[in-house]
Amino acid sequence: ERPRGATVESWTASTRLLGWWDYHGIRSGEAPEETKSFLASSLTLRGGWNTSLSLGWETYAFDPHRYLNYGIERRIGNVVDTVAWDPPNRINDVYGLIFRLTTPEFTHFSGQLGVNRWEDVGFVEATPVELLRVTAEGNWRPSSQLRVNGRYALFRLDRRRDGTNLTTQQIPRLRLEYQLSRSVFIRLVGEYNSLTLDALRDPRTDEPLFLRTDSGRYAATEPEEDNDLQVDWLFSYQPTPGAVVFAGYGSNLTEPDAFELRHLRRNADVFFIKLSYLFRL
Repeated sequence: ERPRGATVESWTASTRLLGWWDYHGIRSGEAPEETKSFLASSLTLRGGWNTSLSLGWETYAFDPHRYLNYGIERRIGNVVDTVAWDPPNRINDVYGLIFRLTTPEFTHFSGQLGVNRWEDVGFVEATPVELLRVTAEGNWRPSSQLRVNGRYALFRLDRRRDGTNLTTQQIPRLRLEYQLSRSVFIRLVGEYNSLTLDALRDPRTDEPLFLRTDSGRYAATEPEEDNDLQVDWLFSYQPTPGAVVFAGYGSNLTEPDAFELRHLRRNADVFFIKLSYLFRL
């Protein structure tokens, strides 16, 4: 640690070694299902800036019991049948880095950024993937009455074997808070959740994977896409200390194409009123 005002005020380094076993595996002395090792470094810079970088290496063994409902087509003579699917045994080349940056608490603004770039594993398909996770958040306070918070999160998995996308999720979120007067408060929150998932394929042969339905039959998986918008309003009125009136409204909407905002269809609406009063004896 160095004196306050230096370019680098403090530097910390650490390492972690982690292992996960199931109950029977640890009793019988088996190798862990998951192992993780991290080497991390964090810096505090002049003015209150903070940054950190972590390097990691991991291994994963796929538990066959988690894939009991998976199947794959096999030809037996002239008959095509769906049989149980066995996942790969273990993937050892899982590695990457995690970077984070946090700004100081400025008078009107603060923010943070996180980036996770990893050669990872997509458990839904038991396949090696390239992972990208980004989170960015900003807080803006233009006046003592108005506060604005914006957040964006991206999660993406691409198959390492051919670069095709396995799943992508994007969640932008905006929150506005306004203190209209001492007794009146208004809040608006809007969040969009876009999620896509490709049809599942065998990572070794690229053949389609099947899932067992509730009826016991196998069905081929298909690409999925969900695009949901949630909007919530809250009105608060506090005429006297101890007496509060809350009124809120929430709406959930969906659309076929992400972020178009032109063909939204309402799924659900919620409205509530809450009264609170403190009796003094």
